Amino acid sequence: AGVARIDITPKGPVWLSGYAARTKPSEGVTQKLWAKALVLEDGKRGRVVIVTTDLIGLPRSVSDTIAARVAKQYGLDRSRLLMNSSHTHSGPVVRPNLMTMYFLDRGQTDAVEGYAQKLVEDMVSVVGAAIADLAPAKLSVAHGQATFAHNRRNYNRPERGGPGPVDPDVPVIAVRSMDGKLRATLFGYACHNT
Repeated sequence: AGVARIDITPKGPVWLSGYAARTKPSEGVTQKLWAKALVLEDGKRGRVVIVTTDLIGLPRSVSDTIAARVAKQYGLDRSRLLMNSSHTHSGPVVRPNLMTMYFLDRGQTDAVEGYAQKLVEDMVSVVGAAIADLAPAKLSVAHGQATFAHNRRNYNRPERGGPGPVDPDVPVIAVRSMDGKLRATLFGYACHNT
């Protein structure tokens, strides 16, 4: 297994994604945003790479560009690269995602486009750093439960069948070095964070 992370926090004011009511670019940084990569390789050099980002999402044009560069530089087939976003509503717009929500002037458009270009570089770089970090590892799997999510489709609407389905399962993979040190934790939870 190999792990790496890179700071993807915008360097200056940029339009934030997720809420149409915003009327101006960001004014500061409370917490850094990260892209993190986990590379898992079997004994036969079969690899899979999982990259997470503190963003609302990645548009196909950006993820396709990243995948093509990763394939060229590291020989990783697209089917072995998973890109995921935390869906934070406090991260930058990544053009062209959700562009119909915003009326950006030229300066803001340039900032959003510049961020997307740098993001591609950063994500290719973090994959390379995780590959360079490959070392023997022990993996363990567990499942927990989180019950704070609810399905808003029929929430508190008995006439429509009541609350819709919710999946409380939280699968977890722990990645440890051979001496037992925790190197990475990967988990999933079916919830639209707001």
